[in-house]
Amino acid sequence: MKVYYFSESDWQNRLKISRERLNQIIAHLSGGVDTSDLVIAIYFLSHNHPSGGIAIVQQYITQQHFNAKRGRWSFTKYFSVPDDLPKNFKLIRLKFNLNEANYPLQQIDQYGWQWRYHSFSDHFAFLFAHEFHHFRRYHLGLHEREGEHSANKWALNLLKRHGYNIEGQRVIFKIKKRKTIASFLKRVSPDRFQKFRELRCGDAVLINYDPQGRYDREIAAVVRPLRKNAKRLVIETKDGKRWRWPVEWIHVLN
Repeated sequence: MKVYYFSESDWQNRLKISRERLNQIIAHLSGGVDTSDLVIAIYFLSHNHPSGGIAIVQQYITQQHFNAKRGRWSFTKYFSVPDDLPKNFKLIRLKFNLNEANYPLQQIDQYGWQWRYHSFSDHFAFLFAHEFHHFRRYHLGLHEREGEHSANKWALNLLKRHGYNIEGQRVIFKIKKRKTIASFLKRVSPDRFQKFRELRCGDAVLINYDPQGRYDREIAAVVRPLRKNAKRLVIETKDGKRWRWPVEWIHVLN
C-alpha cells in the first residue's frame, strides 16, 4: 500500500496532526487485509470543496488515471502524479476542506446520515473506513451486494470497536406532501429514461462516455432490464466485465 498527501497549505500545523499519525490510522484500520495493490491519495484543500471520498476499486487503473480529468475530482490534475506509482493499482481518494475543520464537527452526508466527529482523527478514520469497505467488497469479494448505507454502518461499528469518538445515524426526513400544480405535472411528465426501460437482456447499446476512457464508443450488451426509478443500467463490455453504467452515458441502438 502506498499513501500520498497533497495540499497547498501547511495542513499539519493547522490540523495539529502529522502524516505519521494518519499513516498509523490507516494501518490500524486495514490490518490483516491484503492492501498490496492499494494506493491512497489524500488532499487537503482551502477552497470550497466538501470533504468526502471515492474508491476506484472495481478494476485496476494505471498512472494516467491517477488524476481525474473532469468531474468533482478534477482539481487533482493541479497536483503532480507520483513517480513511484505501481503499474496497476486500486485507488482511494480522500479530500478534506480545511475551512470546515473545526472540531467537534457535525455534518449530514449525501446519503442522509448525520455524523458528529470529536476530532479530525475521527473524521479521517471514518472517511477512510467507508471507502475501505468498498475496496474490501470489490477487491476481496467481501460485503457482497452491500452499498453506501452498509458501508456507513460497517465503518461506524469498526471505529467504535477501536475506540474512536464518533456518532452517526441515518436521519429520516418527513416532508408533508402538498397537492400542487407542480407536483401534478411531475406525476404526468414523461419518463426521460423510458427508452432504456424498454431494453431487454442481450440488447446492444453504445457507450457514449467513459470517465476513464476505456470503453468510449464501444458496444456493450444489456445484462438485465432497467428497474423502475433506476438510473444505471447493468451492462457487459466485450472484455466480459459487468458494470452499472449511468444511462446518461449510454446511447440506445435502433
